[in-house]
Amino acid sequence: LEKPTYIKFVPINLPVPCISNELKIGIVRTSWNEYLVGLLTERIKQNLLDGKIHSDNITEVLVPRSFEIPWTAKILAPECDAVICIGLLIKGETMHFEMVSQSVAQGLLNLQLESGVPIINCVLNCLTEGEAEARCGPDTIISPCARWNTTGVTVAGGVKGNLSDQLDGPEGIFVYKPLNRLYVADFNNQRIQMFLLNQSSSTGVTVASNVTFPSNVYVDDDGNSEPTVYAALYKSDCVNQWVNGSKEAVQVGGECRSCTGIAVDNEKNVYMSEPTRHRVLKWSRRTNTTTIIAGQTDQPGSMSNQLRRPQGIHIDRTHGTLYVADSDNNRVQKWLKDAQDGVTRAGSSLGVAGNDSASFSDPISVTVDEVTYILYVADFNNRRIQRWLPNATEGETIAQGSSMFSASKSLIGVFSKEN
Repeated sequence: LEKPTYIKFVPINLPVPCISNELKIGIVRTSWNEYLVGLLTERIKQNLLDGKIHSDNITEVLVPRSFEIPWTAKILAPECDAVICIGLLIKGETMHFEMVSQSVAQGLLNLQLESGVPIINCVLNCLTEGEAEARCGPDTIISPCARWNTTGVTVAGGVKGNLSDQLDGPEGIFVYKPLNRLYVADFNNQRIQMFLLNQSSSTGVTVASNVTFPSNVYVDDDGNSEPTVYAALYKSDCVNQWVNGSKEAVQVGGECRSCTGIAVDNEKNVYMSEPTRHRVLKWSRRTNTTTIIAGQTDQPGSMSNQLRRPQGIHIDRTHGTLYVADSDNNRVQKWLKDAQDGVTRAGSSLGVAGNDSASFSDPISVTVDEVTYILYVADFNNRRIQRWLPNATEGETIAQGSSMFSASKSLIGVFSKEN
């Protein structure tokens, strides 16, 4: 056989019978070849969200294999304006490859003719695993089995100071992939610095100055020429926002004492951790109100509805799931959207500190790869970055500091570029 031509995924243009954000979309996806199917599914869902489809109007159903897709789509079709079917068939040595492929395709075609509902067939047929990876994956994928060099490379700072190529007490970091930029909360210099990652120069640009001790930074695309920058201000007890390159800050939300963690979802709601009050807040952009979504006000504890000095947070922009680095409980908590209680995703559910692979000692930052759902955690006192695979009972060290000083500074934040 000749080497197949790899076809890159392109956005789907759905028919629009009504206002786009009122469309109800069903997604049927397989758990077989879960990693690559997950990559494809997340890209399709992001296209839907970018097209103003509301996340609450997307129903996702998981089936074991491609053969079950047509039957499940038939159940979803009456309740949806369109059904997207996602799976992956790899021929390899599979003798019944053609039979399954033809059966699925014919079943979906018949369903569309019978129901009148658009049934979008995204079940890919590939000859090899290499072809499957090329068709499903983005240009760069962080594999669950990836290994890192044990020696780190300095991409910003390295010398204490306030010059453009220096930092002093950097804390939160954010990689803005569309422009390949690194944003740094330069705590003691009271500024937000930006560094270009695709250039050899280590000179930074100050995008926000006179920022009262920023502990974290988040960058979001608002459709302007420049992204919107958010900063958690530890000593000003609030979150500030800079829109489209503006030098003037605007406060979002109310008071957030010793504000540390910050995240933004697809609807531009802002999440902020308040460690001294042991809770996480959510500011609604639509209603301009702030609510408590995790923890109990001024009631620290290790029960499922409590937190103890929460710091870094991550919001799953697709599903609204909140992840919290629950520092003094030595764990990472996962809170589903609108849940009253969290569950321990990593570390000790009882709040016990440790230095083994199943434990943390003061975890201060967490990020989640929203394709593979792998957690990356900055384990402060153990001077290491831990990787936790889905459903794992222990983590794996992927980076470690050589001394207390270097680790406490260089490993204070963690961010996955592919999010």
